[in-house]
Amino acid sequence: MKFLALITLLLLTSCSVMMAADCKGTGIKTIERAMTREDLIACGATLVSSDKQEDHKIDMFRICHEKGSISRALVNGLLDIATGFFWELAATPIEMSYGKESYYRVKVVFDSEDKIESIEIL
Repeated sequence: MKFLALITLLLLTSCSVMMAADCKGTGIKTIERAMTREDLIACGATLVSSDKQEDHKIDMFRICHEKGSISRALVNGLLDIATGFFWELAATPIEMSYGKESYYRVKVVFDSEDKIESIEIL
């Protein structure tokens, strides 16, 4: 019986830690440093629409908000150990609420050589 309780406890531990450590998405500062279309796509941007006007092109991209935090995962892990893993009862639902992906849209103006002229976050 003790062995079963130990296995169950071990299976339930670190759920919040793993959820918090799951880093996805792209931060706004990273997007603002992009110089070309390829840079944006490498950051995970998905093209939504494209429009060509005279000597430049205007594209709309959808980008996942940055989520996950190594420091939050570390705190969850420390609290798990300090509370005998009872912290998981509160932390797992909290981390599940953080887990929802949200997106922002970015309007990008490119010159004739596909270099970024301007970026507007909508």
